[in-house]
Amino acid sequence: LERFLASIPTAGVIQLDRWRLTQTPAEGSDDPAKELVVNNYFSVGIDAEIAIRFHEDRELHPEKYSSRTKNKVVYAQLGASMLPNNLMLASCVRLEADGKPRELGKGWEGLILCNLPSYQGGNNFWGTNRLRPFVPADETDGLVEVMGVGGSVHMGTLQVGLGHAHRVSQSAEVRVAL
Repeated sequence: LERFLASIPTAGVIQLDRWRLTQTPAEGSDDPAKELVVNNYFSVGIDAEIAIRFHEDRELHPEKYSSRTKNKVVYAQLGASMLPNNLMLASCVRLEADGKPRELGKGWEGLILCNLPSYQGGNNFWGTNRLRPFVPADETDGLVEVMGVGGSVHMGTLQVGLGHAHRVSQSAEVRVAL
């Protein structure tokens, strides 16, 4: 820890895209719109469900979360507990990226909008290869990576570095309707 703290004064500064997330209430609702700032990622579906369960359990049992390895084990256990999930996003989520409707893959259970090359403890769900029209994720390019995951088994393979998420777009503006 001392070495890390000592390195801070000489560390370089990097830029980081920040995103405005506007939550618009359903038609007919009296609820006001909410504005949030997103620095890292936003997700809908299985990833969001696992993340909230992880957060709630960590609040109740902080002793279980004393290392990165333990965190990954607990996260995997939570994902496994959701098998089979059968949440099909295509039936309840509409996606638009840079003004164009985008199809969600059949069987997708999660949609992730990510602003960083790494995600969930350092994993690169987007991947590093340059499959056109995509390029590697960059936290300073003004674009957010939009990707889908097929469920907790698919997320598990991503956690151990086997493959990447289903790439949808790299976009400056994204709309998700639930």
